[in-house]
Amino acid sequence: MKVYREHSKVITGVGVVVALAGVVVLGFALAGSASIWQVIVGAALIMVGSLIASMYGEIRIGQNQVELRLVPVPGRTIDIADIRKVESIDIAPLRFGGWGWRRTGRGTTALILSGGPGARLLLADGSQFVVSGRAGRALLADLGR
Repeated sequence: MKVYREHSKVITGVGVVVALAGVVVLGFALAGSASIWQVIVGAALIMVGSLIASMYGEIRIGQNQVELRLVPVPGRTIDIADIRKVESIDIAPLRFGGWGWRRTGRGTTALILSGGPGARLLLADGSQFVVSGRAGRALLADLGR
C-alpha cells in the first residue's frame, strides 16, 4: 500500500489564527476579572485551533481501494474497480468553495489541500472525486489510465 500525506498551508494557517485568538481571549480573561465563560471560550479556541492546524490530507492506494482522508476527520474509500477514468485538472480552491472537504451541487466531492495540478476521478455511478496537490498527482501516477 502506498501512502501520501500532505499538509495544507491554508488549513494550518486558519488553525493557528483560531488558536492565537484563544490565547488572546484567555490572556484578557486571566488579566482581569475573568468569568468562567471567558476562560472556557479561550481554552476551547486554543484546542480547536490546534486540532485544525494539525490536520493533513492522507491518500492510501492499495491493490483494490483508494482511501482519502483529511486526518482526523473520517474519509472516503473508493473501490478501484469503480474508477472509470483518472484525468489531470488544474484546481482553483475557491471554485470548490475553499480548502478541505468540499461538495458541489453537481455531484463532485473534493479534497482540496492546495491549488494547481490535481486529479479528477470519474466513478461508475457518475459522481466525481477531485484531489489536489501532491496527493492528486500521486493518484494520476499510480492510477492513470
